[in-house]
Amino acid sequence: MKPLDLPGFPLSGQSLIEASAGTGKTFTIVHLYLRLLIGHQCTPLKVDQILVVTFTNAATAELKHRIRSLIHRCSVDFYAGKSDDSLIQRLIDEVEDPQQAFQRLQLASRQMDEAAIFTIHSFCQRALVQHAFESGERYQQELILDESEHLNLAVKDFWRSEIASLQAPLLELVLSFWGEPVALQKKLRPLLSQSVQVQEPDEDPQQLFCRYRQCLQQTRDWWLQEQVAEQLLQAGLKKNTLLGKGEVIYRLDDFFRSEEVFFSGHKDGWQVLFPHKVQGAAAKTSKDLSHLNFGPFELLHKLEGELRQALQVSLSLKALAEVRQRLSNNKDQANQLSPDDLLSHLQRALGSRQGADLATAIRNQYPAALIDEFQDTDATQFGIFSTLYPPQGQHCLIMIGDPKQAIYAFRGADIFTYIQAKRLVDEQRRFTLDTNWRSRHELVEGVNHLFEQSRDGFLFNRDIPFMPVKAADKQARLLVQGQPRAGICFNYLATEDPKALSAVQSPLVQDCVNQIAGLLQMAEQGEAVIQAKDQQRPLQPGDCAILVRDKIEADMIRTGLRQANIDSVFLVRRSVFSTQMARDLYILLKAIHNPADERLVKAAMLTEMVGLDAAQFEQWLLDELRWQDLLWQFFHWQKLWQRQGIASALAQMLDNLEIQVSLMRRFEDGMRRLTDLRHLLELLQQQEQQHRGESQLLRWYHQSLLEPDDNHEAQQLRLETDDKLVQIVTMHASKGLEYPLVFIPFACKYSATKEALYHDDENQLRVDFTNADSALERAAYERLAEDIRLFYVALTRAEHYCSLGVWHPNTGGNTKASGLLQTALGNLVIGGTENLHSTILADKLEALADGVNIQYRLIEPTPPISLNRQAQQQEQQLSCAVPGNSHHQRWRLTSYSAISQQQDKLPAPGYDEAPITVMPPLPEIHSEQDDRFSFPRGARPGSFLHDVLEHALQPDSPPLAELVEAQAMRYGIESRWWPVVTSWLSDAMQTPFVEAGLCLNNLEQLLAEMEFHLPVNQIKASAFNAVLNRYRSDLNAHYDFETLNGALKGYVDLIFMYQGKVYVADYKSNHLGDSFADYSQEAMAQAMQEHDYELQAILYSLALHRWLQSRLQDYDYDRHVGGACYLFLRGMTAEQKNSGCYFTRPQKALIMALDKLFSGISRDDNQMEQLELC
Repeated sequence: MKPLDLPGFPLSGQSLIEASAGTGKTFTIVHLYLRLLIGHQCTPLKVDQILVVTFTNAATAELKHRIRSLIHRCSVDFYAGKSDDSLIQRLIDEVEDPQQAFQRLQLASRQMDEAAIFTIHSFCQRALVQHAFESGERYQQELILDESEHLNLAVKDFWRSEIASLQAPLLELVLSFWGEPVALQKKLRPLLSQSVQVQEPDEDPQQLFCRYRQCLQQTRDWWLQEQVAEQLLQAGLKKNTLLGKGEVIYRLDDFFRSEEVFFSGHKDGWQVLFPHKVQGAAAKTSKDLSHLNFGPFELLHKLEGELRQALQVSLSLKALAEVRQRLSNNKDQANQLSPDDLLSHLQRALGSRQGADLATAIRNQYPAALIDEFQDTDATQFGIFSTLYPPQGQHCLIMIGDPKQAIYAFRGADIFTYIQAKRLVDEQRRFTLDTNWRSRHELVEGVNHLFEQSRDGFLFNRDIPFMPVKAADKQARLLVQGQPRAGICFNYLATEDPKALSAVQSPLVQDCVNQIAGLLQMAEQGEAVIQAKDQQRPLQPGDCAILVRDKIEADMIRTGLRQANIDSVFLVRRSVFSTQMARDLYILLKAIHNPADERLVKAAMLTEMVGLDAAQFEQWLLDELRWQDLLWQFFHWQKLWQRQGIASALAQMLDNLEIQVSLMRRFEDGMRRLTDLRHLLELLQQQEQQHRGESQLLRWYHQSLLEPDDNHEAQQLRLETDDKLVQIVTMHASKGLEYPLVFIPFACKYSATKEALYHDDENQLRVDFTNADSALERAAYERLAEDIRLFYVALTRAEHYCSLGVWHPNTGGNTKASGLLQTALGNLVIGGTENLHSTILADKLEALADGVNIQYRLIEPTPPISLNRQAQQQEQQLSCAVPGNSHHQRWRLTSYSAISQQQDKLPAPGYDEAPITVMPPLPEIHSEQDDRFSFPRGARPGSFLHDVLEHALQPDSPPLAELVEAQAMRYGIESRWWPVVTSWLSDAMQTPFVEAGLCLNNLEQLLAEMEFHLPVNQIKASAFNAVLNRYRSDLNAHYDFETLNGALKGYVDLIFMYQGKVYVADYKSNHLGDSFADYSQEAMAQAMQEHDYELQAILYSLALHRWLQSRLQDYDYDRHVGGACYLFLRGMTAEQKNSGCYFTRPQKALIMALDKLFSGISRDDNQMEQLELC
């Protein structure tokens, strides 16, 4: 590969840049972006014409910031015609017109908000929406980040249809490897979004089952006829053998006398009666059993194993296809897309008949594209960009990444796709960055030496070679007692035999903690400093990062640091729903949701979050008044949840139970728990907007608990403090970051491969559900290759120093077999050596060490080092900040819906004493045919009907059938409903209401969807309730809202004039029943009361009153306001006058009183309170 020269890099066609760790990948991207902007050796482009794609929102924000800063700085340089930066000066010298370039940079600076810098998913979404005609994508699809609800439903549907219906014996066998649908879902989930090949079973499971049953029946007949159990028991077998003890023989005899199909009386199954087992149990004095043929038990064992494998493979293959299809159908029906769908839909669109037009449109929109982190691509992503920017084209496609840092296979990243892409790029268009700007010289040379001496390197040496990099002249360095440290230090723990991590973790943790504590002690004395040019500063805890594989390792390290009085913080890519706080909060939410169930309340009070022990809890129960007061609080929090939302309820609960103070007092990691709790409250508040009602929100929360998504950005654990503490970071999360000092205490840990997911010789992803040895071997090889890449990532995070804890690992458990060659470090320094004696790793590392770049150190038993920093920690005097403005919101926008939700339906007297009964749910009645009554219900179908009517009432509107079809496609209404809705609305529009002859079809003066804003001035809930109850006592108004000051906003579906009076009308798609008789005046009046539509009619009439008052000089309410018509569309038919039509006209006195109240002209508070009491 050629070293990259930034000013000379070609800006047309396909190119590949491999950027090793610390070599300035982001610097390269932003400067190539700059060249594209000013037209250096290319056609100049605007910011919205240069596509930059990366993989995280954080990376997107950083790129935008870096590009904006560079543009700003370069604008000044181009205006002046000179620069202190040699690279920018070269661009100034070589560009045709520096002043024109300056103007382009000024324009780019102003347009940076329009820059096309996206994540891969954002790009695909924009491409599908902006080019909807070419892509064929539906409009207004909702993007969901979590598809687990749809997946859960798809798996359960498959389980019911395919697994629950199996014959009982086969079902028993299936339950032995998938105990429940969740187990199947966990197996399928990583495969659903990938193109994976599956090996078909060698024999049909049903045929195998028939053969097994035939063999079993023959063996059963033989067992009973020959009285085998009795002969075995009387044979005098050895008492110290399994058969000699007799218990398993009794179980076998019971089995053969039953109708059971699979023997489960012993963990070894049929193997207990293998011929050699029977012979081994015989003593010299035992009776001869040679006349009994135990060979069929070997055949039964073989057939059962084959049946188990065939059944698992067959069902897995079927489940993969059907669950994938069901998942897609579920999302289609909900008109929703997941992030993975965005990619697959764009790829599918590019391969369709209009794909060429779509590719041309996107290519013309973005003539240049820079793809960051390209090593984390997959087949779908590469397929998209290779189609958009083919190799023979002149448009610019620059792929930037580092295959040595491809560590996200568990997320679907595919290193083999990168290798394929690399091979397609001309060798003359492959470039590399050869200078490390992050790490000091000794560390860079240490990494070079470690990987260069390795025979196998990154295993795929042809496509992922290690190319040594140069070290920049980095001025900063670590000095310990005045001397620089070697870049890499291997700390070796000697053991007699290979050991598992559990056997060596304590000394490794202690050594790592002692190193950090020792350095920090020396820093306090000025002996451990980071020197940069002529300045130096003491080493700080925040300079130290400890890299681990998982939370288990992190917990071990945190415990060791805590014992040494060193504070730390754990940065991990883990879902907050996998924490104890998430589980405890769910128990509390259930108790608040159903406070009448005292068992739930008791369970809530016994959670770790609340923290009552047994004695304290007993005191609560013995104090009846205190317990009743607690139950009352739970009822109160339930009301708060219903009226003001989950955030208000939980905030008051945390305050009343003093949970936040308690967590900090009771737990050493109290800050971590408190951070998780606040995170969960925030997620609940966000999801409350999407999941209306307590039950739906609880269901979402429970599903998130069952399937925490570690890759979901919103769910990932947050940093609990901004203090400069020792950082504990997972190796995967550390990618892209850098730390002055890095410690890797368990550098020889590895995880054995358990799933046979691998690539075949054609680089196709394959899965072997039987986990055959050959498949597992290939999967283990790919796992080892990724472990080596992960090891490289961990090593290269350090700026000054990297310390590694190493030992000779075994293959697991108490075995003495060496697992060294299955580790990244072992493979690098030992290679294919067969003689893995106990000191081979120590010998190799000692030989590598030169004392300058690499150091070797033997871990010796040393006493723990503990910091005493209290003397240096002065108590800081804190005081509460004084807010400059009132925290109360002075002006806000509200609506009828917001006010209606605050209605407090007071219970009848004695409600709390009445027994709690649960009404059984009424059976849902489904119409036998598609009609207006069986038409789907909910917000989306309701909005669809509203929009059809809005457009149908416009002058020169197209035929109703065309309107229905157009709006149905917009809202995702199935085509089978189109003729039904057309006939239904045609009938409804001819239905007479108000007076005979007046219907929607013949309205002449009308205004659809009128928006209004009513000013409201310091309205208190008590005054509002008093006015309503004075004139409409039947409403029993008990609204509870904060003082309203601002404006009341709303939309009136229809305003029309008839015989000199103006009316408001509102469409309702409520389902009141399956016949026109269900839409009687009494039924509609009940619906108006239940849904608080009467308040809506009053507020809309008030808005009409204000509107007419402002436009008519001789306005009079009685003369000009007709009233409010509520059109229940499902009940409207031309055959019956006023069918489905409910009419109401608020009293003039009520409207006038509300008008004065909204204007701030009303009685004083005392008068209002008296009115309310009346």
